[in-house]
Amino acid sequence: MNFVQFIRKYSSEKKCIEELAALRWPQGFACTKCGNDHAHHLESRPRVYECSACGHQHSVTAGTVFHKTKIDLTKWFIMDLQRFCAGA
Repeated sequence: MNFVQFIRKYSSEKKCIEELAALRWPQGFACTKCGNDHAHHLESRPRVYECSACGHQHSVTAGTVFHKTKIDLTKWFIMDLQRFCAGA
């Protein structure tokens, strides 16, 4: 993937969240509390998925270098790409 393709693929916060969710739950969402496989996003906290059954909340950034960041994920993804391209 070249730089232009990368920027297109991760051009929005929503797309970055979807990518992190796919990495966190490669087989689909699974609640760690009750095992339910359905969740929805909280409108006020788009990085958080809430289990449809028990209400337990799961952040796509929890346990990652992005945990508790206030910086847009698009900026983080671009910074990571630049570091990768620079060989850091």
